[in-house]
Parts: sequence; structure tokens; C-alpha cells
Amino acid sequence: MGLELESWDEKRLLSMVRDLFGVEVDSFSEQHVLELRLAVDQAQGRYALQNTWTNGQVQHALMWHYGFWRLRQLRDRGGLSARDILPPGLYPDVAVVIAKQVR
Repeated sequence: MGLELESWDEKRLLSMVRDLFGVEVDSFSEQHVLELRLAVDQAQGRYALQNTWTNGQVQHALMWHYGFWRLRQLRDRGGLSARDILPPGLYPDVAVVIAKQVR
């Protein structure tokens, strides 16, 4: 059993980014990488929550906490929406900790 190595140059990778994410960038400069990151986030959201993806704050929080693969599993198994997974309400005995790195 062997492994096959496939090598892509920047032109090929940019072409794949355009085809997969619909983002037309001509380099991986800082400005374009941020645009690409947003496109990837959108694609992951659409994959995870399908036709219920609205790019909302609750959905982004769920993506951060669960990951898009796990959200897709929850949706496929139980037909759960973002609000089904994280319904609004008071959550007793829950602590939220926010930390800031000090330099």
C-alpha cells in the first residue's frame, strides 16, 4: 500500500478556491486570505445547517462550539435547527468565563 503525493502550485490552489468557494482571488495576500476565510466559514455553515443557514450569531456560536461536522450530524439525525440545539432562555448553574490575554 503506497501513498501518492500530489503537488499544487498557487495557480492550481487559487483555481480550486474559486471552484469550491466562489471566491475570486489572485493571491494569498492578507486581504485575500481574510476574504477566503469568510467564504470558508459560509460554506461550512451552509454544509452544517443547510437551508436554515442565515449567518446569524447563534449559528456562529454553535459552529464555534460544536464544529460544522457535528452540527451536520445533529441536523441529519434529529432534524434539529440552531434554536433546537441552543434554545433561548435562562440557564441556572452556568458560569461564563471570558479571558483576555495580557501582554
